[in-house]
Formats: sequence, structure tokens, C-alpha cells
Amino acid sequence: MVYGDADARTLVARYLPADRRPTDLLAAAAGHGCPGCLWGVRRLWVIRPGDRTDPVPPVGGATERLLRTGYQVAQVWHPTGFTLALLVDERTAL
Repeated sequence: MVYGDADARTLVARYLPADRRPTDLLAAAAGHGCPGCLWGVRRLWVIRPGDRTDPVPPVGGATERLLRTGYQVAQVWHPTGFTLALLVDERTAL
């Protein structure tokens, strides 16, 4: 899971018990650089607040480049107030 910002993280925390929440891959890699944190991740869920035409969060640097070049947007949903997207690793066949 990649959260677009703290609001999305708070939303998930409100509705899912701690033992059922998906790992926040960007937060888990703090201080280690994220491109490595996505190694082997074939499917990636992104949640961002608002109705976004581009579901990829503007995190900048190598992480954003990897999200834009290593993954393709497979599907996007727009539940009220949020954008939820499934990104699929282009480098591996599903």
C-alpha cells in the first residue's frame, strides 16, 4: 500500500484494526530509500484523498520514477472523497 498523504493513512487506520492494515511501503522504508522497498512487489494499492486523474502520488525522486515507469495503472476507483488505484508491475507477468 502506498498512501498519498497522512489523511489516507488515517482513513485506513480508522476503519481497519491494526492487525489487518496493509503495510505502508513508503513509511516502512524511511531512511533506507524506497526503490528497494518495492522489490518483488507485483501489485501495489495507492490511496489518495480527492478525485484524482493521476493516482500516482507526487513523492518525487527515484520513488516516483519507479512508480511511473515500473508500474502501470490497472484500475482506478473513486469512492467518495478518495482515489484508489491498483498498480501492476510491468516487469513481471501475472
